[in-house]
Amino acid sequence: MFGDRNDAPNIEKPCESDQTGQQPLSSVVLRFGTSERMLHWTIAIPFVVCLLTAVVLVAVYNLAPLLGFRDLFSWVHRIAGVLLIILPPYVVIRHWRDYKAYFRNIKEAWVWRKSDVKWLFLMGPATFSKNVSLPEQGKFNAGQKLNFMMVTITYPLLIITGLMIWPPGIPLWPWLVHFALAVFATPFVLGHIYMAAVNPSTRKSFTGMVTGFVDRQYAKHHHGRWYRENFEGDQKIEEHPAEAVDPSRLRAVMRCSSCNESLSTSWSWLLRKISEVDRIFCPNCGMGMSLISAINDPKLLRWLLAQLQGKSDRDTLVISRRASPVTEHHESKRLIK
Repeated sequence: MFGDRNDAPNIEKPCESDQTGQQPLSSVVLRFGTSERMLHWTIAIPFVVCLLTAVVLVAVYNLAPLLGFRDLFSWVHRIAGVLLIILPPYVVIRHWRDYKAYFRNIKEAWVWRKSDVKWLFLMGPATFSKNVSLPEQGKFNAGQKLNFMMVTITYPLLIITGLMIWPPGIPLWPWLVHFALAVFATPFVLGHIYMAAVNPSTRKSFTGMVTGFVDRQYAKHHHGRWYRENFEGDQKIEEHPAEAVDPSRLRAVMRCSSCNESLSTSWSWLLRKISEVDRIFCPNCGMGMSLISAINDPKLLRWLLAQLQGKSDRDTLVISRRASPVTEHHESKRLIK
């Protein structure tokens, strides 16, 4: 649900260059960073375990309290509840530099547009008719926003009431509130699992919570506004023709994944940082920075390496303005070797 400083928010997997030397668009884009996935699973897994064990305790053992293994299910439920208390805060603290990204995603889930309401009303008809088109969505569609809001509301209340009913001899009302919250959350959880893992048109999104990457066309179709804001510039860059550039004047541009602060630096300094495996952090907020302006011409890379070795070569080269940061990083490492 949230972001990670170790992964740039707008990054693509590397792909093979074509015969013209141009870097084609990758078939996948990064949708969720490492801490996003960690936070999602540290909430989702204990939550589902608590829900399943609660169903067994209520539906089976309330009717047959003397049936075996009741204590086992009870303790599994409690252990999952403890993990639900400990693990998500641990992830947030471990990736504390992502706090701005966390708040941006919370804002994205809680701020609704007319298109979100329209999406909810049209989702049912669109499931049965291809003639019904859904409005463009952002990083989260309206259904995901509802699930996000449900977790935000029920998570602290389930923990509080769960701790209240743990010791014996407590009043009935905390148990009733705890039970009601579980009943309220169940359809959201089941709907979320169905849409993410079962429904053919949306289950492609599941890879986003496993590897972080989703199919480019899926992102463009189901999260058009988010895709346009983050990746549409890829095609625009390819429209520019190659032009002559003096390599000695080239600058590398870094962008912070948290506050979008930009940093312009020389290529010689950047290559030294890469060879030293020394992470570059944003001077504004302290988040890790990702490359947004790069080159992939081997001749120019060799020139840059020559500058690091103290050699003089001021020849003007023709380079392509279109490049993949990930491919450029691997190419520079190959040439260094």
